[in-house]
Amino acid sequence: AISIAVNTFLKKKQVTTHAYSQFIGGSYQVSGNDSVWDNRNLHFSFLNPDYYYVNNQAMIDSMKLHHQDTVHHKNIGNIFSEKVIEMKGNLKSMEDFKHSYNIKKKQKIVSIFDTSYVEESKAYSNYDEAKYFLRDVIRLAKSMPNCTFLFKPSKNSSFFLKSYWADEKGNNIIQLRHEFDQLANAFMLSDDNDVIDIISLSNIVVTNSFSSPTADALMARVPAFWYQAKTDVSFSVYNKVPGLVVNSYEDLSIQVNEMLQDDYKLDIFDDPDFIYLIGDPKIKALTALRVELSNV
Repeated sequence: AISIAVNTFLKKKQVTTHAYSQFIGGSYQVSGNDSVWDNRNLHFSFLNPDYYYVNNQAMIDSMKLHHQDTVHHKNIGNIFSEKVIEMKGNLKSMEDFKHSYNIKKKQKIVSIFDTSYVEESKAYSNYDEAKYFLRDVIRLAKSMPNCTFLFKPSKNSSFFLKSYWADEKGNNIIQLRHEFDQLANAFMLSDDNDVIDIISLSNIVVTNSFSSPTADALMARVPAFWYQAKTDVSFSVYNKVPGLVVNSYEDLSIQVNEMLQDDYKLDIFDDPDFIYLIGDPKIKALTALRVELSNV
């Protein structure tokens, strides 16, 4: 709402406005009836920037169906991935980060990201999903003692106790976070830890409920996928790309172990559905954004 109000004010003053969307989930993820491919409004409908920069063509096709008065939509790619690639090249920073968590030089790192949850049974990112996701991650970490697991929460624990969505189930989530943090090979990070730093350090990224770090990682060619532990996400267009969405603990364990093999290679970058829905990793998005802004 604040972004919409600021944008409206600036446009009234005849100031050219620009927006970049990293919101890769609800903007176009549903396929079938009552989907974002229908002509209807979603949260971004009234932002109306003059220039809207996005991650991929699917976002543009979906946004054009919604009632926005945007002059130009431009697919520039994922701006965070370029920073991840830059950070991965900074060996001193990577070593310092590993040292801060007592991670051995050649130890494999699995980074886990959750999402923003709501206590609503019809939502796929509800508190039950949060609990089952944590339980499976704990089980996975216990089964792989030679790997380090980093968990980056989207919200701090007070969210589950004091916010509008506070609920008794929130206590269970906090307890599970504590259980994860007690494991010898696991660290529960803060919600304000830098996502780019964590992805840069990772051998694998696993994200819950279509939160964006999986896309950030993949566009930087870091093996990654979405894991849904409990709720049904069969509606998602992401299921079109093999291995991009995993739904059972058994498949979670298999995929993580496969991705940790030294000879593992990502082979989805030439998949037309992947390029359309996630993006093209060959695009240097941050550079593209700077060029676009300099040419306005």
